[in-house]
Amino acid sequence: MTLPLTGAGSGAAAAAGGESNFIMRPDGDDSKGFPFPGGTHFDKVNEVVIQPSPGNTNEIWSTGAQDDVSDVFTLTAASGNASVLRVWVYAADDGDEPTVTVDIYVDGGWLGAKSIPTLAEAPTFNWLKPAADWSGTWSQASLNSAKLKIRKQGAGVSIFVRTLYVEANPV
Repeated sequence: MTLPLTGAGSGAAAAAGGESNFIMRPDGDDSKGFPFPGGTHFDKVNEVVIQPSPGNTNEIWSTGAQDDVSDVFTLTAASGNASVLRVWVYAADDGDEPTVTVDIYVDGGWLGAKSIPTLAEAPTFNWLKPAADWSGTWSQASLNSAKLKIRKQGAGVSIFVRTLYVEANPV
């Protein structure tokens, strides 16, 4: 199942006068594994843009010295129930193509990591999403405690993440 369009206030349902997709963005650090920069990370990747608009130049990154690293973010409150979740990532790598996955924590467990396709080589950034969305039925209360994880695997590989968010399709 796929979402009809991208962005808050868009979607086939919105065009027909129904509920529209909504966006949940990082609003806190649950755990930080990406070593750079110091300080908080969520505020580097929660820019209020949606694809295809580019994010700014704030970013989190991991160098090739880290083989397996991840950040987990708490998310902004949901604006309804959802049946489909999709993650968008605006990122680049150093050309060595790391394995990058994203996962969503909801209802007391992780939904299952999904791979992000090949990243652009820095300094070029692009928007990416997993090949498949997560489908289910999640209440607004469940989504209000959701978390988002991004993980990079691969020694000798750097990754740069500028923006990421969860797009939800209402029930």
